[in-house]
Amino acid sequence: METRTPIKVVHVIGGLTPGGAELVLARLLERMDLDKFPSTVISLTDSAGLGSRIEAAGIEVISIGLKANLSFPGSLFKLYRTLRKLRPDVVQAWMYHSNFLVSLLKPFLPRFFLIWNIRHTTFDPSEDKPFTIWIGKNARYLASQADRILCCSNASKTVHIELGYPEEKMVVIPNGYDVERYSPDEKKRKEFRTCWNIRENSILIGAAGRFHPQKDYRTFLNAASVLSRRFPRAVFILCGRGMDQTNEQLVKWIDEYVVGEQVRLLGEQQDMAAFYNGLDIFTLSASHGEAFPNVVSEAMSCGVPCVVTDVGDAALIVGKTGVVVPPDDPDALAAGWMKLVNLSEAENDELSSSARGRIVAHFSLETMVKAYENLYRV
Repeated sequence: METRTPIKVVHVIGGLTPGGAELVLARLLERMDLDKFPSTVISLTDSAGLGSRIEAAGIEVISIGLKANLSFPGSLFKLYRTLRKLRPDVVQAWMYHSNFLVSLLKPFLPRFFLIWNIRHTTFDPSEDKPFTIWIGKNARYLASQADRILCCSNASKTVHIELGYPEEKMVVIPNGYDVERYSPDEKKRKEFRTCWNIRENSILIGAAGRFHPQKDYRTFLNAASVLSRRFPRAVFILCGRGMDQTNEQLVKWIDEYVVGEQVRLLGEQQDMAAFYNGLDIFTLSASHGEAFPNVVSEAMSCGVPCVVTDVGDAALIVGKTGVVVPPDDPDALAAGWMKLVNLSEAENDELSSSARGRIVAHFSLETMVKAYENLYRV
C-alpha cells in the first residue's frame, strides 16, 4: 500500500473570537485527518474564544500578540520566527490581514505552499474598518505570493476577480455543515413551539442573524404585514444578537407594520437546531453583504424549506428546494412565503426532504474537509 509523507499545515488567522471564519477553522480541524495533515494554528492576536476548543482537538495554538501600535514590528518578527521554526509545507492564511502579513514574510522564509482564504463579498464602512477595506481592495498586488486563493462562495470569487485578483489562482470551497447536529427532530420542534406558545396550526416563519442593515429586517416585517392580511395564521419569529424587545428600532418597525401580536423576538439562541426545527419556513431577507449564508444551510439541513433573497450564494444553496426572490422587495418576499404556505402536506414533505438531501449531498462538513485536504495535497 502506498504511504504518503504527512503534509504539515499551519493556519494563520487574525484571532479566535467566534465568527464565521473562526468556526469554520475549528470545525475543519476537528474533522481533518491529523495523521496525514499535522496542524498548528497561529493567532495573530490571542487565543481567547475558540483556542481551548482547538487545543482540545490535539492542535497547538500559538498566539503572536499583534497590536496596531509601536509593538507591531516585534510582533511581525515573532510571526516570522514562528513560521521559520515550524517549517510548514502549507500555510493557510485566513482573511485579508493574515493573507497580507504572511505574503510580506514569504520571500524571507523556507519555501511553502501559500493559500489565501477570502470570505468577503462587499466592503461595508459601517462594519469593516478602513484598513480592512483598503487591504481587501489592494492585496491583489501581493497575489504573486499566493499559490492558491480560496473563496467560500462564488459571489466572493466574482467580486475579487473584478477587483483584479488573479482568476487562475482562485478556487471555491463552500462552507460545510454538521448534518448530524442539524437534522430534523420532531421532539425539538414540539418543545420549541410549546416554549414560545406557537399553536400547532400556525405557520411559523423565522429568520436568524444579528441586527444589522444588511439583514434588512424592515423588509422582512413589511412582508409579514402583507402575508398576515392574507394568511392570519402566520407567526413570525426572529433571533440573533440585538433581536429583542430592547431594540427600539426593531420595535418601531413592528408597530409601523402592525404585526406586533404575530411577532416573537427571541434574542440570541444557544440551541439553533431547536430554533430551525420549530419553523415551517426559514427566511433570508438580506439586501447585500452575504457570501455563503450559514443559516440557510443549517435550516435546510434540519429539513426546513427556505425563502431567500438573491444575495451571495443563497440561490445556489437553495437550488430547486425553496424560493428565491429579489432583495428589497417585501411583496416578492410575501409571495414567496405564500407559495410555500399553499403547498399540500405531501408537497411540503417532499420539499423538506429535498432541502436536507441537498445539504447532505453538496454541503456537508465531510465534503468541505475532503476539499481542503485535496487542496493541501497539490
